[in-house]
Amino acid sequence: MAPNRRPTSTDLGLLVILALLWGSSFTLIKVAVETIPPASLTAGRIALAAAILLAVVRLRGVTLPSSPAIWMHLLVQSLINLVLPFLLISWGEQHVSSGLASILTTTAPLFAFSIAAATGHAARGFSQALGLACGFGGVILIIGTGALTELGGPQLLSQLALVAAGFCYGSSSNYGRVFRSISPIAVGAGTLLWATLLTVPLSLVLDRPWTLQPSAESVGAVLLLGVLSTALAFSIYFRLLGTLGTVGTSTVGYLRVGFGVILGILFLGEHLTLASAAGLGLIVLGVAAINGQLGRVAGLFRRPTAAARS
Repeated sequence: MAPNRRPTSTDLGLLVILALLWGSSFTLIKVAVETIPPASLTAGRIALAAAILLAVVRLRGVTLPSSPAIWMHLLVQSLINLVLPFLLISWGEQHVSSGLASILTTTAPLFAFSIAAATGHAARGFSQALGLACGFGGVILIIGTGALTELGGPQLLSQLALVAAGFCYGSSSNYGRVFRSISPIAVGAGTLLWATLLTVPLSLVLDRPWTLQPSAESVGAVLLLGVLSTALAFSIYFRLLGTLGTVGTSTVGYLRVGFGVILGILFLGEHLTLASAAGLGLIVLGVAAINGQLGRVAGLFRRPTAAARS
């Protein structure tokens, strides 16, 4: 989906918020899977998010789609944007380090662009391709090339699962163009409702969740994943698909890695290395190029004119 107008400051601000919400999800998943199996974790966060968005739909008087065809599209969207990637990431992260997992799942913008270009929906072909390369390079610089040494070996299937999750996300952002005329809240609620119907029975069969003894930390992580990283995040996500477009919205994958560095400096006392600084710069340039904002970024570094100085 190409953007239907030039991105506004509000759109870019929402992209930043979405990056923060999804950037925290990897840490929360790590905490949750310590005592909650992947299927139950996925079902729990999705069911909670679905209940929240359905309540919001009712309170705001938003109408859910009535067309059977739209509900079938929502089913497909729930599979490729929720069920499959959530299961793949929850399973893959049990065997792969967080650093490598971040790199492998940030292939989503690359897949999103490739699919958009192949279907004739890439708005700014060259600048977007350049931006994607900068952003992905920035992610690798931040996380460290050492993480790439883990590629292959006995954890290959887990690594491929994380790449497959990236492909699912890239596909779903392209598929989202069919919902252009529908309220983002309604799309999010419908998608999550289908995902709940698919994941809860799977959890009951695989995990027998009534026999589990999850820790308070894991339960808290699931609650945060459901409320913030799923319900709120998907409301923002479907709105941005209509404003930033497919590839622009997918750059949230790059930003969340950058915010991981910033949050570590602010709250964990971590130091900004030269590689991380260079990576952050590449991510900013990449996201700006993809969303047609290079001029705005360049303007921040221009010397003030004589008129401005007087």
